[in-house]
Amino acid sequence: MVNAPGGFTQTSDIRLKTNIEKINSADALEKITSLQGIYYDWKDQKKNGAGHEVGLIAQDVEKVFPEAVKKNDQGFLAVSYANLIAPVIESIKEILKITDAQSREIASVKAENAELKKENQEMKARLDKIEKMLSEQHK
Repeated sequence: MVNAPGGFTQTSDIRLKTNIEKINSADALEKITSLQGIYYDWKDQKKNGAGHEVGLIAQDVEKVFPEAVKKNDQGFLAVSYANLIAPVIESIKEILKITDAQSREIASVKAENAELKKENQEMKARLDKIEKMLSEQHK
């Protein structure tokens, strides 16, 4: 465990970047949802620590976000979880777009349903009136 007062930061100034491309939110959502979060225990608990952990499998991450996986000198893979933050943010934005569209559609369906209920009540009242008139004629 590392305790770092003030936390860790990663340099992210635009002046230091080139070949900048926006992440497609729909694509990010598809990739993020293809990952499987897991619980696990380290085989070598003396080296890696004891206790139940939570995370991802690096080989799975590498298939969809190779930029978030690093290989050490022994060939073991590691996930740079910080590199998954941007796709997660874009995924959240995509989910919000979807839920906003669904909310608008639900509101529209509710309004249409309310109008149909009103029309149904009016038609029922007219039908009741007609039935009453017919009933009175047959007396």
